[in-house]
Amino acid sequence: MFTKHQAFLYLRYSIAAAILYLISVIVFLSTDAYSQTYVLYIGNTLFAVAIVFFVVNFAKKRHENANTRMAIKASVITTLAGVILSVVGMFIILAIMKPSGYSDVTNTANELAKPAPALEGNGHALMLILVVDAIFGNLGTGIFISMMLPNMLKSDQTGETAVINPVKSQR
Repeated sequence: MFTKHQAFLYLRYSIAAAILYLISVIVFLSTDAYSQTYVLYIGNTLFAVAIVFFVVNFAKKRHENANTRMAIKASVITTLAGVILSVVGMFIILAIMKPSGYSDVTNTANELAKPAPALEGNGHALMLILVVDAIFGNLGTGIFISMMLPNMLKSDQTGETAVINPVKSQR
């Protein structure tokens, strides 16, 4: 299943998906309030759009008649690679933009007035928000696209049959 060309295609789209998601992480971290979590959800949507482009491109290369199982496997592999790249990239961006996220909590009167993720030194709450969204948000949207779209793009579905009860079909 993995030739050099296919692995490059999977990696190209997973890098694009991760970059689209990381743009929303940068926008989210550039504000100090951290109350605009919808920006992260927009990033999850952009991640899913990159997976959509991969599935459509995968189907077009096979003349809209790609094997459904192969298309699902390829898009799931692309999604998993994109999630791994987005989590690694998110930790790198967090270390660059908010290095205090890796330190211990310091409580002062000014910091108590801020939202929990905005506290200086309370990067663990911020990391939790980002990691959960990067893993579950991207994985959820990517796997949903991976399961639904290959079935809809197949133009000739007459060759694929579903065996509902395999015991009765063998008789």
